[in-house]
Amino acid sequence: MRIAVLADIHGNLLALDNVLGRLEAAPVDQIVCLGDVASDGPQPAGVVDRLRGLGCPVVRGNMDDWVLDPGPPEGSGQDLHLLGEIQHWGASRLSRADRDYLRTFSETVSVRLAEDARLLCVHGSPRSNTDNILPTTPEDELDRQMAGLTPPTILASGHTHAAMVRRHREMILMNPGSVGSPSVRTPGGRRPCWAEYAVITWDHGAASIDLRREPVDFDQFARTARDSGMPHADWWVGGW
Repeated sequence: MRIAVLADIHGNLLALDNVLGRLEAAPVDQIVCLGDVASDGPQPAGVVDRLRGLGCPVVRGNMDDWVLDPGPPEGSGQDLHLLGEIQHWGASRLSRADRDYLRTFSETVSVRLAEDARLLCVHGSPRSNTDNILPTTPEDELDRQMAGLTPPTILASGHTHAAMVRRHREMILMNPGSVGSPSVRTPGGRRPCWAEYAVITWDHGAASIDLRREPVDFDQFARTARDSGMPHADWWVGGW
């Protein structure tokens, strides 16, 4: 069994389509999305439409919640007001049908790998879609996040935009990184123009996790943002 795990698309349809093109060339058995699909990027409605067409299970991220009930901007930094205007613009681009689709997202998605093995998909942690699971998260904090959980074989989480594989007790913890807004920074402080995702292969009791990066053409990326009508597009593109 091969499962593609996508997370944190954030309104970046160009990046999503690059990933889907690669998966079409090397098909998987299932795609799962870990949430945060529409906010913060230039193509929120396009991403929603593409995911709806895929029919894949989607976990509800914290920014999916925000888009359904917009409030103050999510994030931090001196340019938060610019991001806030982009976030509110993105929410305004979604139709009633788009919002109804976001409401179908699940708190968790479970995929059976074998009789005694499963993949559990969350956005932040099993406790909250705003929790961070990082390579440096202490074991006692992970214990609190997993309290009451029947341990899965693999726990897949997003939210941090940071690709990761680590162990906790008997579980494998993994994060596919971000399709639309990777957390990695170049020496100049910009995001690299690539899309991150993962493919999990389960074969006769053996698991392998392949963390992948798919390049995105920067010139096409910049044109797409500037042609979208998104506010502060030049500022947004300047961060890549």
